[in-house]
Parts: sequence; structure tokens; C-alpha cells
Amino acid sequence: MNSSLLEEFLGPSSTRFQLPTLIEEENDELYPLVNIKFCRLNRTRKLLLARANSSTVKSRRDSDDGTVPRLRQNGSISTRTSLSNSTSSATEISKVSSTNHRSRSSSGIPRPHSSISTTGAAASGAVDETIFEDAFNTSSDIMISSGKDVENQLLNIRDTLADTNNDWEKRVEALKRIRSIISGGGDQYDEFFRTLRQLDLPLATTVKDLRSQIVREACITLAFMSVRLTNRFERTAEGIIPPMVNLIQNSVKIISTSGSVAMRYIVTNTQSTKLIPLILTGIESKSKDIRRHTYELLVIMLSKWDFIYLDKHGQLIHDVIKKGLSDADADARLYARKAFGFFREHFSLLADALLATLDSSKKKTLMGEMSNASSTQSLASVGSSRIRNTKDTSRQNRIVNN
Repeated sequence: MNSSLLEEFLGPSSTRFQLPTLIEEENDELYPLVNIKFCRLNRTRKLLLARANSSTVKSRRDSDDGTVPRLRQNGSISTRTSLSNSTSSATEISKVSSTNHRSRSSSGIPRPHSSISTTGAAASGAVDETIFEDAFNTSSDIMISSGKDVENQLLNIRDTLADTNNDWEKRVEALKRIRSIISGGGDQYDEFFRTLRQLDLPLATTVKDLRSQIVREACITLAFMSVRLTNRFERTAEGIIPPMVNLIQNSVKIISTSGSVAMRYIVTNTQSTKLIPLILTGIESKSKDIRRHTYELLVIMLSKWDFIYLDKHGQLIHDVIKKGLSDADADARLYARKAFGFFREHFSLLADALLATLDSSKKKTLMGEMSNASSTQSLASVGSSRIRNTKDTSRQNRIVNN
């Protein structure tokens, strides 16, 4: 286990701590959880220090007013004062946590819509978008001198990932180096994409690895590549989507959630006609988790993708939605109904044909949900228009008065 996190958070004295020796299977499950927790603790510590430095004068004034414990006549510390101090400390920590959450969500990296609560995911040991974004933002840049330099570095990464007998930590570092090369501008060279083709098979093999740390890092790296390369990531995405979809049904929470979050990033940022059949094959799975996630991805495609990428697959999407409306899983049916609303905007004739084949109960449920969705959108648009009208009126009044 990497002790640098302990040293960074607790100080150099932490090197005296000796962690118990773990077998490979125990370390495989324990390391990601401990690593995530210490990263969050370290980030909170830095925020607390920054907050203290920016408000030194205020802290001194508060200390003089009431944070210093007052002594009773008999020399004991006031219980009420101590309780007040504890409450104040808890309030400060809560403020720092909320500030930290706002800073993460306002980062420049687009966050895909997630059906999983961040708090619930973290509590269960799952991976969420916040963990992905933290990894994106902490990627260090590698200085690139030439296109040949990019080619050599990618070939070294290929050799490391292709050999599954290599130490798992070396393979994790190789995945991180891909992010660093892109952050350093390596994707601006033609050699990057020519050499990237040779990483397609090693990356797909890495996604199927049995060690959760490697799978997690592979999913983060592939999601990062999709965010930065957008549609240029298409070729690599074709090779990694089938094994990544299979991760969603994995019994290890870290692996399953890493796969589902990475898929949302890829579908949100990389549009390609070739990816649609690969993704929609998930509806044939016996796993309800894969089917549910497939319909969630279909909603993202229909709501965010340009029509030019959807046009060739109108009939396929029609058949997928029709099957989803009768899926055994309630959440899968819900996503299928949401997908139908966006599908109707792109393929009105196919949508009407689909409606004609439904029985009265399914048609009523579908139309009722679409009506509720349109009503919500109408209320939102009315509210925003009223705000605009109020601003325009006040602006016009000021002009008249002047």
C-alpha cells in the first residue's frame, strides 16, 4: 500500500505506522477504498488550511470573543462553552464540505447525468463521477518535445499494458501516463493517433483484468480520453465498449460502478454511428443492470447527439424502445419511456408507428408520462420568460425615466 498519502496527511511521523500484511485478494479490495478516503481527507485538510490563512484576523477576533474556554470559579472548563465550540467546529467542517462539492461540480470537465447518488455511492464503496473528476484534475502534464517523443512513450505504455505478468502498479502508472501525455498536448501530434491504434487491444485487455485497481484506473483513463479527444476517440471506443458493458454486472462494486460511470462519459462526449449497435446490444443481456444501463445510455444519445449520427439507426432504436417498454425491470421501462420522448422528436413517423402497436394500458402510461414531462418543461419556460419580462420592463422604465 502506498504510504505517501499517510505521510502527506499525517506528517513524516506517520512512517512509524506499520500496516498489517495483506494477502493479494484483501489488498485488491482494501487499497481503492483506503486510497479514496485518504485523498478526500487530504483535500479537506488543505481546504481547512486555506480557509484559516484567508481569515486570520477574523479567527483571532473570534478567539478573543468566545472560542477560548472560560474557566469557572472552581477552575473547571465550562461545559456549555465546550459544547458551543464543538457545534461551531462541526458547522465549519460542513461549510468546507459544501464548498468543496461546489468547486468540483463547477469544474471545466463536463459531468454526465448520473442516476446514482454521490453520497450513497461513496458510502457503499462505489465509484462516482466525483472520483473520476478528481483523477482528471490531478493528472500531471508530461513535457512533449516532438511527435517522435509521443510515439516512443505510447509504445512503452503499450508494452507495459500488453504484458499481464507485469506488476499491477506498473500497469496502473502506465494508464496514468496516457492521461499525462494528453494533458501535456501529446494529442496535437499526428503520431499520437497513429500509435494509439496499437493500444486498442492492450486497453481492452486491461478493462477485463481481474484486479479492481487496474480496472478502475483503465475506466478513468478511457473516460478522460473521451472527454479530451471527443469524436476522435471513436476507434478506441469501438474496441473497449463491449468489455466495459460487461463490467456493469460485476459483483465487485468498484468494478461495476467504474464501468457504468465510464460508459456515461464516453456516450456523453463521443458521438459515432458505429457505437450505437455496440451499445444497444446490451438490451439482450440477462442482467437487468446491463439492460437498465443500456436504456439510460440511449436516453443520453437521443438527448445529446446530433441527428446525423442517429439517422441510420432509426429502425434499430425503434425496436429497442419497443422491447424496453415491456422489460421485466421497472427502471429499464422508465428509461425506455424517457427515450421514446426524445425518439419522437427525431423520428416522428417511426414513433407514431410504435404507438400504434402498443396496447391501451402501455399507451396510456407512455402518453401520461410524456404529458407530465412537457408540462414541467412548459412551467420552466414560463417561469424563465416571466423573469426575462420583468427584467425587460424594469430596463424600459429606467430608459423612460432617464
